[in-house]
Amino acid sequence: MRKLVLILVVLSALGYSYAVPLSLADCRRMALQSAESISIAELNCNSSAALKKATFTAFLPSLNALGSYMHSGKEIEYKEDLNLQQLLGGMAQANPAVTSDPFYQTLVALYQQGLISDEIDLKIGDRDNWVLGVELVQPIFTGGKILQQYKIAKCSEALTKEMLQREKSELLLKVDEAYWRVISLQQKVKLADSYLSLVQKHVEDLNNAYAEGIVTQNELLKAQVKLGEAKLSTLQAGNGYKLALMALNQVIGLEPDTSTELVPQQEDDVECPAVSLDTVLETRPDYQMLKRQKDINQSLHKIAISKYYPNIVFQGSAHSLKPNIYNSMEDEFGSSWQIGILAQMELFHFGERMQEARVTRNNVKISELKLQEAKELINLQISSFRNQFTEAEAKLEIAENSLEQAEENLRVCQSRFDEGMLRSSDLLEAQSLWQKSYSDKIDARMELNTKHSQYLKAIDALQ
Repeated sequence: MRKLVLILVVLSALGYSYAVPLSLADCRRMALQSAESISIAELNCNSSAALKKATFTAFLPSLNALGSYMHSGKEIEYKEDLNLQQLLGGMAQANPAVTSDPFYQTLVALYQQGLISDEIDLKIGDRDNWVLGVELVQPIFTGGKILQQYKIAKCSEALTKEMLQREKSELLLKVDEAYWRVISLQQKVKLADSYLSLVQKHVEDLNNAYAEGIVTQNELLKAQVKLGEAKLSTLQAGNGYKLALMALNQVIGLEPDTSTELVPQQEDDVECPAVSLDTVLETRPDYQMLKRQKDINQSLHKIAISKYYPNIVFQGSAHSLKPNIYNSMEDEFGSSWQIGILAQMELFHFGERMQEARVTRNNVKISELKLQEAKELINLQISSFRNQFTEAEAKLEIAENSLEQAEENLRVCQSRFDEGMLRSSDLLEAQSLWQKSYSDKIDARMELNTKHSQYLKAIDALQ
């Protein structure tokens, strides 16, 4: 089917006109493959699936790397005047026994020799500073936030799938309506041609009869007026068919001027399968979308409640620094590691958490009410389409009976006119009645098929 669509598009682009026989199933497949709305919905499904996978990673630890380099214009310098002579004298005065201590004697000797200065000049660090490290964070308890966020992502994925199914159902219904409209107008074109042939033959007969003086000029003029009306009807039917075909081509992804030939469908009796409401609700995309929205609102409410609980995470890190703070600020890299548990909890913010919980709780109640309302409307919609389908069946049956009577009436009138026992105006009226009955039957058949498709869409069985 993809190759068929490609061939049709290429031929249309090159300006070739080729009649392509297409069935209703072919039109549906082509529409699903070419519709931009379906492509958009599929991309949304892919995005939501990726988002769900991304959300799942919140359960897992995160590993981060960090690195920095900083060049300082000046080094950190520290100076201090110790006044060692006064310090040593004070020690001896306070404790004379210290003078006999070898360490004290060594300090005194070094000071007297000038090897120890009273002033200390320290330079701390380096102008070039490096920091390298890795950090691991693992959530331990968040009050259920991560779990509910993951549930929201899952619901969002299911929601986009339901949206895709809804787009497909609406597109298929649009295709069915366009298809049956073309079929109807195609039959009306044939009907207009047949009616035109009947009127033309009758006008020819009247011309011959008028030449022989059998009929009056008034009867001939009436027939010629009917002939003009029949020609106009043929023109209108042809134009309507072309426009309907262009609309169908647009829906199924072809160029509007593509010559498309529809495969005639057998006029079999169609039925509306009886299904329970619960079965329909399990598959109806719009109802399932509301259920997903309710689940999302419930998760949002739980997230709002989780703000009353602390967030607890495990943290671990390893780092390397230069200069080495672990070895007297030497010009080398020094490494270390830390592990710990971090807990954080909001204590007070003027009732913000309470108001958020109230909002989310109301949203859950709104979702439940919308769900109940949708259930009632879907039940009403199914009943309505079933009644419309039953009415369309009755219309078709009446139209078929009327057509049989009109055909018999036309046959009798034509026979009596040929025998000279009926006026021309009566035969023209019988022909018009036959044309109208046939047109009513075509309309009734199209309405029946359209209502059948609408009912199938209502029970989510249009595929």
